[in-house]
Amino acid sequence: MRRRSGMLFHSNVPTICGARWDGPIAKVGAGCEFANIHNATTAYGNGTIPVLALVYPGTYSISSTAISGDIFIRGVGDPATIQFLFSDTGVGLKITGKHLSVVENIKLKHSYNWRSCFSPTGATGFTPLFIANKCIIDGSSTNLYPIRQEGNNPNLILRNIYLSRGYAHIFNYDLSKIRMQRCHLNNTLYTYNCTNSLAESDYVTASTIGYGPNYGEYFISGVDSL
Repeated sequence: MRRRSGMLFHSNVPTICGARWDGPIAKVGAGCEFANIHNATTAYGNGTIPVLALVYPGTYSISSTAISGDIFIRGVGDPATIQFLFSDTGVGLKITGKHLSVVENIKLKHSYNWRSCFSPTGATGFTPLFIANKCIIDGSSTNLYPIRQEGNNPNLILRNIYLSRGYAHIFNYDLSKIRMQRCHLNNTLYTYNCTNSLAESDYVTASTIGYGPNYGEYFISGVDSL
């Protein structure tokens, strides 16, 4: 482990999408550097400095989180035990990305009516890519949208996701920007206030080998020994 310019770095080097990650790493959880994702992102300029956030098991009851920049969030453990629980009037986890952001191996859940769990957003003048992989995105408890676009219709890959809707699975999106790959939905895909058709539509509505968060490979790897 090493420090540079006040930032924490680690000697073991993980990879993101196959590329070596030499940036800062923030550990989130009980007994870690940061108690929640709010604190971790704030420490690195709320997206000004891209950071790899490793989130350990726990239920993180937090207000909706807005991150103004690229971020990489990786749950370490069973995604069902790593939960961001939102209960306010916001839009869950909102990331305003510029290039690439990855959210992997966690559970996102909102309990407030007519809100969303995950809200990918494109920064003005940019066409970012968001990847949500091996996650549980749970909007089933009330009239919720698991996925909600908040600006500029960024590209989105949903891979090996369990997507559970209360009202609609996806809200306010140009669906041609979304690739759904090996996903498990709680029922037939329903979208609201969306345009066009999915660029890729590979999903099931019943437990199927190869579909959902119990299957598939990680985009963020080499983190277990950090």
